[in-house]
Amino acid sequence: MIWEIYCRDYQMEFYGWDNNPWTDLYEAKFQFLQKFKPEEWFHQMHDHEIYWVSIAADYGDWTVDPLYLWGWETRPHFYQDDAVRIYPLQANAPPHPGYVLDPHIDIVEEIIHPGGTSWDLAFELGTEPNYVKWSQPFDPDWENNEDKLSLARCNPCGPENYQIVHFEEIAADDWPCENPYPVIAVEWWGSYIGYTGEPSPVPPVRPRFFQLSIWTDMPADPTSDPPWSHPDQLVWRYAAFDYLEIPIGPEVNGDMAFKYFVNIPPEEYFFQEPDPDNPDASQRIYWLSIVAVYPQGVDLQHPWGWTNHEWVFMDDAVRGVPIPGGVNPWDFDWFEQYDYSGVSCDLSFVIETTPDCYIVGQPRYYDENMNPGPPITPANYAAWVAAGKPDCWCCPHHGYGDVNGDGWINSSDVPIVWNAVLLGLSPPRADVNHDGFVNPSDVPEVWNKVILGVPQLPNTCPDCGP
Repeated sequence: MIWEIYCRDYQMEFYGWDNNPWTDLYEAKFQFLQKFKPEEWFHQMHDHEIYWVSIAADYGDWTVDPLYLWGWETRPHFYQDDAVRIYPLQANAPPHPGYVLDPHIDIVEEIIHPGGTSWDLAFELGTEPNYVKWSQPFDPDWENNEDKLSLARCNPCGPENYQIVHFEEIAADDWPCENPYPVIAVEWWGSYIGYTGEPSPVPPVRPRFFQLSIWTDMPADPTSDPPWSHPDQLVWRYAAFDYLEIPIGPEVNGDMAFKYFVNIPPEEYFFQEPDPDNPDASQRIYWLSIVAVYPQGVDLQHPWGWTNHEWVFMDDAVRGVPIPGGVNPWDFDWFEQYDYSGVSCDLSFVIETTPDCYIVGQPRYYDENMNPGPPITPANYAAWVAAGKPDCWCCPHHGYGDVNGDGWINSSDVPIVWNAVLLGLSPPRADVNHDGFVNPSDVPEVWNKVILGVPQLPNTCPDCGP
């Protein structure tokens, strides 16, 4: 165990009902939220590190015998190995930071569904807001919740060979892109229209995949037809065959709402391009469309719809209807979206990014002779991610150890790190081992880099931050 926190000021709210497959009884489900203070944060030690999180209810006095014991809600298997239950049996139990599980003493069991399928546990981990590029998430308490049809048909429909042959109708919403960092993941909410979650003779059919697309903006113009803003040029699309779908409870209209999540592969990331009409602007407006795609001929009693949202940004969401007789299936007539009360609305989604110092169009890295590599492209970015985001690739920010900022790690940096440790300071790049703290462990780390002669990058990349 490497980190532990006691959650005494947590928030708890009723979340809905769920059927327990072991007892076949319905149980009340609650959602818990704990916000940490900065001094309580867990700092990941390295990129691409796999961790396990455990959550246990502490009833304090063992003489307390609660009628209903707390349990952690399970969910379908999502990542890597199954969830486990642990019985710590060592003499120094209960577990504490520094505790190491002993397979000869402690008992570790996989958590398996009664039917034999793998289970994980239900949780979300939050981080700093710089990882959110734009956010207008589903609001279950908004009284005008409903879902906007967004459907297409494919033939063939395989991941390696698919073709969208017909759009029935699509939904799209605008959002501001305010930094050059890539779109790496998308969350959104939707439902199968008319499906309440109750057992049904004809259950809803999951989409074969979701077509995610990003478009440039056609600004509103009262002299144009249509006069409202709408998507203009298609600049990016991704077919999400591997998506996560989670039922989260009923909408106000009674339909069961689902949350969706897609991680985009690095080689498919979307990068903002400069606005040709206003290249100095820090913000560019794009449109996101999300379409549920089904094979031709599949009958849909409960067609999929994208959950709306109270108006948030710029113009309303729109729906696109294919232009009759059009040659290009991606050509649409655009109409504003309204909720059932006649008020204009947006759609529910969150776009995620990564605040890395890796700017498109700048030199990718420097070789041992300090010659710049090729300009950054999405493919080069993917290569950097696949390589584990190594030092000396883009910015001085990644050259931890170059404390004085001269572009090199050498003996002049060592006393600066020492002084920072002794005085409790945190100068830029002094956290040489990337553990989140400036402490004595950074001193041998910077010495190792000096001895090995690690080349560093001159300060040529913009917007690197400290």
